[in-house]
Parts: sequence; structure tokens; C-alpha cells
Amino acid sequence: MAFAIGAIAWEGIQHIINPSPVNGNVVMLVAFIGIIINFSSALLFKKKGEKDLNIKAAYWHLMADALVSLGVVFAGLIMKYTGWYFVDGLTAIIVAVVILFSTWNLFKESFIGVLDGIPSNIDKQKIINHILKVKGVEDIHHMHIWGMSTNENALTCHVLVDKIENIATIKHHIKEELEKQNIKHSTLEFETAEEACEDVNQSK
Repeated sequence: MAFAIGAIAWEGIQHIINPSPVNGNVVMLVAFIGIIINFSSALLFKKKGEKDLNIKAAYWHLMADALVSLGVVFAGLIMKYTGWYFVDGLTAIIVAVVILFSTWNLFKESFIGVLDGIPSNIDKQKIINHILKVKGVEDIHHMHIWGMSTNENALTCHVLVDKIENIATIKHHIKEELEKQNIKHSTLEFETAEEACEDVNQSK
């Protein structure tokens, strides 16, 4: 998307500096066809894109193409009736800016994923609070959450429990809570007060 934005903006600048005659009717016809195809295709991805970053990227790419086509329709209309051919380049720059703002969140989510950061749809403190409510859990520390893929998240942490014999039950309830918070892969290390590591209060 970043490459496409740069290419569109660069071409727009060139067309403003060196405007050339353009057939407005042909521009509008081709662009209108592009709107129909891209917008219809984007709708097929919209619902699934809420949970999958790859699908979301495809959705925004198609919507961006539809937006470009819409801008071209207006540009073709203006050029047809006014002869202002520099509008072709100006429209390209406007479209590039709009695409940049509309895809900024996607860029941030992708960047977080590359760095193994906490996904934007995960609230770490909320997860901590849910785990602490599980009977037998006294504290949590050394917690790390990251995205394994665009729609699967993982977690590791140390769990301080009251009694060693309750670990099986506690583990079951914690994993249930984690799945409710969209974390399906978890690695839990259990400790008791006698063997707890030094950073017991790290999660608080």
C-alpha cells in the first residue's frame, strides 16, 4: 500500500507539472467499471477482515482501488467540460492522501505484528484481571502476549497459586478465560509461595 501511495502521488505531481490532453469520456467509463469491480470484491472480504489482518489488507486494497476509480471519474468529468488537464494529477495526489489516512491503522497493526507486540485487539490489563479472578490464583507475572498469525494470539506467564494440588483445575479455568479473550495458545508456569521467583508483582 505504501508503494502504491508513493507511485500515485509521484504520477500526480508529474501530471500537474506537465499536463497533457485526456479523453474525459474514456477515463470516466473505465474508472466506473473499476468502481463496480473493486467495490463488489471488497464487500466479500469485509466481514472476515475483522479478525484476519491479511484479509483486512486485501479489503483495504480493493477499497483503495475503488476510491482511486471514483476520483478518476470526477477528474474525467471536470476535464471533459473545462479542459483543465492538471486536475488529473491533482486528483491523484488527493487520492493518495486519502488512502494513506484510511490505511494508517492497518500499517500500525502490521508493524506491531512484525515486532511481536501485543495485538491492538488485546487488552493486557483486562486479561490479567480475568485470570486473577480464577479461584486459587494469587498473582501473575512474566506475562508476554503476541500474535502468532493475523488471527491467532499466544500468551506465556507465571502463575502464583495457593495450593499445588489445585493446579489442574486452575489451569483449566485460566485457559477457558484466555480463549474468551481471543488467546487460544497459552503456556503457563505455576508456582507456589515457597518457590515463587523474585518478580512476583511484575504484572500489577
